[in-house]
Amino acid sequence: MTDPFAPEPYPICPHCGSDLVLADAWAIWNQSANCWELHSTFDAGYCPTCESDLRHVWGKTSADVPEPAKATAP
Repeated sequence: MTDPFAPEPYPICPHCGSDLVLADAWAIWNQSANCWELHSTFDAGYCPTCESDLRHVWGKTSADVPEPAKATAP
């Protein structure tokens, strides 16, 4: 059974573990409210912390994200 009081997962950068993630999205102009409204969000995003383009990885805390693989020289 799922804990109803557990925090919801949120997007986390898989490169640096930051939870400051921007999403690619569409907005639509609402003439009666005179403002932009969110229409759709997409999986592609951007992490301003490490300046990485990414696809969202969902987790509850940055500790949920596995350590990124280290690049090795060929």
